[in-house]
Amino acid sequence: MKLYKSTFLKATVFLFITICIFYASFVSISSITAEQDLFVSNSESENNNIPLPEIQPDGLFVPNPTIPDTNLFTPDLSPTQFGSTMNLSDSKQANIDFAGSGAGNIIWTVIALFFVFSGFVYHCISLGWQKGKEDMQFSIIKKWPADLLLIPLGSLIAIFLSIAVYFSRVLAQNNLAVFPRLQIFLSIISTSIFIVIYTYLLLIVTQIKADTLIKSSFIYNVGKLSIRIIKGFGNSLKNLFYFIPLLWREILLIITYIAGNILLIALLYKYFSVFLIIVIFVFNLIFLSICIRFLKSYRKIRDAILALEQGKLEHYLDETKMTPDFKELTRAVNNLNDGINKAIEEKTRSELFKTELITNVSHDIKTPLTSIIMYTDLLQRETINNQQAEEYVKVLARQANRLRNLIEDLIEASKISTGNIQVQLIPLDLKQILQQAYAEYESRLENIQLKLIMTYPEQPCMILADGKYFWRILDNLLSNVVKYAQPNTRIYLDVLDNIPDKMRIRLRNVSAEPLNITAEQLLERFVQGDSSRSKDGSGIGLSIASSLIVAQNGTIDIQIDGDLFTVELRIPKYLEQN
Repeated sequence: MKLYKSTFLKATVFLFITICIFYASFVSISSITAEQDLFVSNSESENNNIPLPEIQPDGLFVPNPTIPDTNLFTPDLSPTQFGSTMNLSDSKQANIDFAGSGAGNIIWTVIALFFVFSGFVYHCISLGWQKGKEDMQFSIIKKWPADLLLIPLGSLIAIFLSIAVYFSRVLAQNNLAVFPRLQIFLSIISTSIFIVIYTYLLLIVTQIKADTLIKSSFIYNVGKLSIRIIKGFGNSLKNLFYFIPLLWREILLIITYIAGNILLIALLYKYFSVFLIIVIFVFNLIFLSICIRFLKSYRKIRDAILALEQGKLEHYLDETKMTPDFKELTRAVNNLNDGINKAIEEKTRSELFKTELITNVSHDIKTPLTSIIMYTDLLQRETINNQQAEEYVKVLARQANRLRNLIEDLIEASKISTGNIQVQLIPLDLKQILQQAYAEYESRLENIQLKLIMTYPEQPCMILADGKYFWRILDNLLSNVVKYAQPNTRIYLDVLDNIPDKMRIRLRNVSAEPLNITAEQLLERFVQGDSSRSKDGSGIGLSIASSLIVAQNGTIDIQIDGDLFTVELRIPKYLEQN
């Protein structure tokens, strides 16, 4: 435990300070009374020999004849001077002798005041520490209102001063102002006043250290309570005002604004003064600020809704800065943002889970499927005398190959959706690629009596794309035509060069089945135009084509007009550098 935490030491220092103040007060009062005849009656100027009442020796102020004089505050006077009568000039002379006894009194007074100052510093430092506790402890005095305590403090000091003046006059009038009785009495009074002031200063220091000087003051709490009452009254009026429907509230504001201006202008016309001009200016400024705040709230709501329309979901509004009319709308916009963000996060998480599931399952299925295809191929090479068994093997081979194609599509789709593909854009001759595609699908189209009609510009059609993935796009589109087009119809494949930086490829065919589905749904995974799913398709061909065309900086657009199915690709042109 540190020394300055001791309560006994604090009390000892306080007692020592009190003694030092008493000594300094006695010396100072003795010096003042020695220089000025403050308590000498008017009759003394006529006769210095005034009979005094008989004073009984008490051993404190009058020396006992039989005991040596050891009183520090009493000058060297013989016992015979303290008889039943005494000349006032002797007491005055004793006071003068003590006050002028040399520089010793001054030195000891300075030392005493130094001790007082040191004790005050010690109390300021040690205040708040208690024995056995490491942290500072402040009692309930930190909540006392220091400014309110000035009233009893001033009253107590006034009482001490009144007692000092009253009894000093009584002693002087009764010729009892004998050194050192009066000086000790006044020193006690001044020491008491010092103790009161010193205690009040320690209270101030305590509250400063506890950071409660201002918060505990009476003026601060009254002001805080007044502000709270005014705010409560204002909020009540505000709630009552906003309880009125918006239309009637706006009408009331307009009527108040017009009537207020008319009244103030009339008063200004009759009693012209600068004060009325200032009132008119402030009145109009208040209504202008109300209008500006209303418009700012409206603009923030409008900007947030427009940003939400554009997909900017990070646009949030501060509800506390909105007027009550817009707070509910602001809360709704923020909740809408949160809901959309949450839905997007859940959808993204679901898509990632679905992609990972498809990828993992596809890889797990691919290994045994490879064995099935291999052994099926071996069975087809063997001579089987049973014709029905041969048909079973053919079906098995066909379905195994279909399953293999489906798994490869799933793996490809998962790679594309996760961005695990590397696209190398190089110049490609679009005409040559389309002719190769026609040659690839010519026999398959003829089997179902479909006629492909291609048209393209005479000038070269160079595009900037990845050959492998662009061929995969054409393959998926033509494969869909073979699966879902109406037999005995024509297919139109047109190349259009009417956009500066894009080459358009448009493919049109008539569907064999009614297209009771939207174009957006066709671009989703595992969705087929044939709702019965009787075809061999997996439903992800268009989804893969859409992802691949986007990866090559292109776009895809699907349109459905009755049974007419149209898909249009836009791929960047290859522009030669001159």
